[in-house]
Amino acid sequence: MKKIFLASTLLMLATPALAQDLSPTMAPPPADTSGPRPHRAVGITTDLAVRAAMAANEYCAKMPKNYRVTTLVTDSAGVPITLISYDNGAQITQRIAFGKANLVVKYKMKSSDAVARAKTDAAFKAELAADPLIAAARPGGLPIMMGDQLVGSIDVSGTPDGHDDECAQAGLDTIKDNLKLIQ
Repeated sequence: MKKIFLASTLLMLATPALAQDLSPTMAPPPADTSGPRPHRAVGITTDLAVRAAMAANEYCAKMPKNYRVTTLVTDSAGVPITLISYDNGAQITQRIAFGKANLVVKYKMKSSDAVARAKTDAAFKAELAADPLIAAARPGGLPIMMGDQLVGSIDVSGTPDGHDDECAQAGLDTIKDNLKLIQ
């Protein structure tokens, strides 16, 4: 009996240390959920989003280091259309991709451009760090544009030596001539 009590006490004490970081990856739900659910914002069709995400993941997997990445495609409000983690992709890549998407949609710029700006603009860097949905600028997030209109983002995470932009561009290139919107 004492052993069970001691084991359960140790488990209760260790639980906070074992808990995962539950930092937000998306905006909280609206306070009033009694009304009809709104449709997602302007964005590309689901089939195009899946094609772009798979193309980006496959491009990264064919690189010499066989990267296993996550690709997120969002609508114009940064809400996910598709999130695909390639086989054996690291779990953290999903959260990082969400941060890139939030940056791209909020600032309407490539996340690599935000990386460059943060190096020279301390106020911008602090603004990114203060936003829990972004936290830091990282390359790999690209806006999806139709003319001058932002219609979403494609965001790749998982190449530790800097190929996220290249993989995202490969995904975007597969759909850029066939963009169709859901409004």
